[in-house]
Amino acid sequence: MATIADPIPEGTVYFPGSASTDPVMPRFSIDGGKGYSFEPVRYTETNSSGDEVEKTATPDMYTHIQWILKDPIPAGGSGVLEFKVRVL
Repeated sequence: MATIADPIPEGTVYFPGSASTDPVMPRFSIDGGKGYSFEPVRYTETNSSGDEVEKTATPDMYTHIQWILKDPIPAGGSGVLEFKVRVL
């Protein structure tokens, strides 16, 4: 399996739904590429009462996109993985 991770450039925001989904679904990171999740990306935050609450990350929180290719790319083969961003 090959894993391809691509940082979302600084000064941009991921455009929702624009990541390539062929051959696999993309996963997203909100922590600089340390961990990845399928959408919706969830995280926990401590509220003012000290309780941990689960929240859903928004695309502006995404730092990286990752694709895991289950099938090998043959010698001389190629493919395209892409996503769109909005410039801030």
